[in-house]
Amino acid sequence: ELEVARLRIARSSGYLIGQSYKGKMPVVLHSRYVLPNASVTWAPKRMDIFTVNDPYEPMAMPWVRNLAIHEGRHAAQMQFGADRGNKALHWLFGEMAAGAFAGIYPGPAFLEGDAVVAETALSRSGRGRQASFLEYLRPAFDCGDRRDYYRWFYGSNKNYTPDYYRVGYMLIAGTRVFFNDPLFTQEYFDRVVRKGWLFNLQKTVKAASGKSFNESFRIIEENFQQLWNVETALREPFMPSRQVSRTPSMHTEYKGAVTVDGSGIYSLKSGMATANSLVRLDASGNEKRIRSFASYTSSLFLDSESQRICWSESVAGRRWTLGGSSRIRYVDLTKPRKVHDLTKKGRYFNPAPAPDGNVIAASEYPYAGGSRIVLLDTTDGSVKESFIAPDSLQFTESAWIGDRLFAAGLSENGMGVYEIVGRMANGKAALIRLLDPQPVTLSHLRSVPEEETLLAFLCDRTGVTELYSLDVENSKLRQLTSTRYGISSPVFSADTLYYSSLAASDRPEDYKQ
Repeated sequence: ELEVARLRIARSSGYLIGQSYKGKMPVVLHSRYVLPNASVTWAPKRMDIFTVNDPYEPMAMPWVRNLAIHEGRHAAQMQFGADRGNKALHWLFGEMAAGAFAGIYPGPAFLEGDAVVAETALSRSGRGRQASFLEYLRPAFDCGDRRDYYRWFYGSNKNYTPDYYRVGYMLIAGTRVFFNDPLFTQEYFDRVVRKGWLFNLQKTVKAASGKSFNESFRIIEENFQQLWNVETALREPFMPSRQVSRTPSMHTEYKGAVTVDGSGIYSLKSGMATANSLVRLDASGNEKRIRSFASYTSSLFLDSESQRICWSESVAGRRWTLGGSSRIRYVDLTKPRKVHDLTKKGRYFNPAPAPDGNVIAASEYPYAGGSRIVLLDTTDGSVKESFIAPDSLQFTESAWIGDRLFAAGLSENGMGVYEIVGRMANGKAALIRLLDPQPVTLSHLRSVPEEETLLAFLCDRTGVTELYSLDVENSKLRQLTSTRYGISSPVFSADTLYYSSLAASDRPEDYKQ
């Protein structure tokens, strides 16, 4: 994948990987790490890739392909550190010079934003096409919260600010599209090594737009908002809803909810003034904090038969920094403050309890690669049965309807839905494809309560994340929600749908933080 992407990555960056440095670039694969990530580092130059698939927010493209494009772009960007006039300092300080140059000149927002543009432009997916990537900026812009580049980049102790990937992407994608400058990155690096030492980013943007840097970024923000307004008009009308939780004083998020009869909604809460915690809300919005919670976990899953709430949680290795596991954990609803471990090793994600309470289906990403759905005994966590994904397919989540097992799968063509009907002689799952893969995100796969043939899931095919249902008997697909900014963490309680959203869909003017 790295070699396939190598030439395409170079076309708009101005550099071919290896152009300014002698010798090949080492690529180190870390197969035992529990978090999906990668980095390109100078001094010494190398690419570190943590190979575990993203279990919670996968893009609609294979993980290795995304890494090859994104990290390959970083490797191409770093070639400027030993080009032309920079060679002298490279001779004096070695590869440390390139690392220093990267921090002084492009900086993290430019480097990451440009890599996100590359992964979006050179694939059918990428973060630039994910609704979740820029979702916070939609309501922010609608409510007049359009900050300049530096405020989005440096952040604030008072006002929530997404990470700098977003502002870097907006600047570079906006300059390429709205100012018709597809070679913006190449022109920027050319200016750095040829024409000057100060204000290179500002001068390159001004050369493309003919306006000052601040004015150019304001125009980019306005153009993004105009595009979003057109999309919003196409999605109208929106369903009526009312706010249940009380409006917080500072930015707060609720995610991964489950509903428990007679108890209300259990959800994971975090924010600028709130550490990650498990909370319970009743229908009136009264909230009770249950306990502190980890930060990198799956959504919550309800085992109604055993009266448990379970989830998967990534745990770092005690001895080895690059080791770790993902454990299936749960709390009993009778004593929800105490956490129990169902598994203590392996890499199991997104547990889905069976209706009879005997097993829990989970996605496993073995150290050797590939993926499989395993059925875990609810008493001791042992593996009772496993279904290996066919070649080129990654299982992400699973769900039950009665004793029928379904899974969301990711392949080269995107994400689809499958039914697991058995296991072949080689251990691979026998599948029936219910929903053809498409380059859109598909998450939160669940059965619909009191419906014998319906699965529900979240998808961002319209530009925002909405809830859909799929009839597993005839593959009929329906969109169930229509909101201004999209939803997350949907749960059904009797005839009511509860969900989390950045703003009330029918009252965007109420949005404050």
